[in-house]
Amino acid sequence: MWDEVADRIIKRMLDLTTPHADALHVDLRGEMILALAKLRIGLRAAVERIRCADRDPSDIRVSNERHECLGEPGLERIENTAKNCAESWGQRYRERWRPKSLAALDREANPKTPHPRSPKPVDRNHYISRSFIKNYWAVDDRVQLWRRCSTAEFVALPPKSYGQWGHHRQLYSDRLEDYFGLVEGDAALPLRMLLESEPLNYPQREALVGFLLIQQLRNPSFMAKLHEMIKPVVETVVGKSMSKDGHYMRSVYETLYGNNDFYDRLARSVFWNTWVLVDSEDAFVLPDTWCVSCAGFFCAPLTPSTCFISLPPREQQKRVLPIRIRADEGRAAQLNTLLLTDDTHEFLSAISFAGVDRRVAPSDPVLNWIRGSIERANTDVGEWT
Repeated sequence: MWDEVADRIIKRMLDLTTPHADALHVDLRGEMILALAKLRIGLRAAVERIRCADRDPSDIRVSNERHECLGEPGLERIENTAKNCAESWGQRYRERWRPKSLAALDREANPKTPHPRSPKPVDRNHYISRSFIKNYWAVDDRVQLWRRCSTAEFVALPPKSYGQWGHHRQLYSDRLEDYFGLVEGDAALPLRMLLESEPLNYPQREALVGFLLIQQLRNPSFMAKLHEMIKPVVETVVGKSMSKDGHYMRSVYETLYGNNDFYDRLARSVFWNTWVLVDSEDAFVLPDTWCVSCAGFFCAPLTPSTCFISLPPREQQKRVLPIRIRADEGRAAQLNTLLLTDDTHEFLSAISFAGVDRRVAPSDPVLNWIRGSIERANTDVGEWT
């Protein structure tokens, strides 16, 4: 009954405000849905608080309550409340959503012509974004590094400056390094919003997926595997000597960044599969291989406490916010076993991280747990709708 009161207030508020919304860009959909959800939760709590004031809930008679809430006196209160909400909602539209909509529509109608840039010469290339390490993995600009030793175990090294890890000399051309900087800049805000549970619009989701995949493509482990795959092709087309030329092979690799079909095949599944954020306090590691990706499953640690996962089923329409679940110590350790492959030589962690337990169970249980969480979330949404 009290749910219905809140729903009627929302519906009447939208009836009053929608005719005056003359400009609304689709990119603001997520932000407005979240604002509407918060308003609905607040109204529902206010209705319950008012109706229970100075009364024992066990004394409330359903028939009397229905008359007072949804009869003539109740409908009048619903109308007055809806008008007050409409005034506030309309003000927010005029001051925030309309200007942002007009600006977005103008950008689409009049796209800026990009100005040519002169790349800055770089000798040392970070294959994991330096700003990403600083913002999410460093404490007082220092990181905790672990290295695989001769026994195949990982040992902790003294903390070092965040800029001293995750780089090699002359991995890419200056032009490509400059491109990576643009991708990192575009993704900085969406990444922060994702971690803070703020809704992303479509371009922001695209920027985030672009960042995640570029980190994979620019990684030396991926580059080495790709090199072995394309080496026979290069030998066949231009000769064996060219396949041994480092500069030539690098130029072949860099053609990937102009291959839209290749990028689309990688990005489509990550974008449209279900997004899950797994939280566990200071439990995750950031390997020098960046992520694990196979058969539609993509997993990348964003902070020591949050891991991003994209996996089936495919979403017909992206959720306003990803599914968010909390892992216990055991499940977080199982995710780490996925991330730490045979190719991993080093990884970062929180200062408090105790080390990798090689006795951890296989990763299947944690994947089944994540899939079960997705099924429950989809069921809950269906029931609510």
